[in-house]
Amino acid sequence: MYYVYVASLNDCINNVSSKAFELLANSSKAYVYKKIQKKDQYRTAIAEILLKMIFINELNLRGIYFDRTRGGVLFSKNWKNYFFSISHSENYIIVIVSNFKVGIDIQFMNKNMIKIADRFFYPEEIEYVYRIEEKIEEHFYEVWTKKESYYKYMNHKLHSNFLSINTMQD
Repeated sequence: MYYVYVASLNDCINNVSSKAFELLANSSKAYVYKKIQKKDQYRTAIAEILLKMIFINELNLRGIYFDRTRGGVLFSKNWKNYFFSISHSENYIIVIVSNFKVGIDIQFMNKNMIKIADRFFYPEEIEYVYRIEEKIEEHFYEVWTKKESYYKYMNHKLHSNFLSINTMQD
C-alpha cells in the first residue's frame, strides 16, 4: 500500500494562506522560518502539510506528531509502522507514504547539474550518462534521482556519500 500526493508550488503560494504554517510541528516552524527564500519556506511547509493530509485522509490516522533531526529530516514520533519520503524541486512537491520503506525524488532539469557527475557517479554511471548524445540530460537525471531516492530509502544514513550508491548494480 502506498499513497502519493503531488502539489504545484505556484498553486499553493497563490491559494494557501500563510496561516497554513500554523499546522506545522514546532520544530518544523523553526526549520521553515530559517529558510531565506519564501519559495523554500513554502516547499518545506507544503510537504509536511501534504504528509499530514495523507495520514488523515487516506489512512484515517489523527494525532500524528512530527519532529526533525538536527539535519532537518522530518520523522514521525508516533506512527513507526508507516514510512514516508518527501521531495521538492523548483515548482513541485511530492510526498509518498507507505507501509514499507520508500524513497522518492524529483528534480528540475538544469543542464549545469551534469557537471557534478564526475564527483558523485561511478565510472559505469558516467559512461551510461554520456552513451547517447541526445539523452545525456535524461540519463543524468535518471541516475541522480535513483541515488537520491535510495539515499532517502536508507533513511539518510549514507553520510551524503553518493559514491556509495551504484545505480548500475542491483
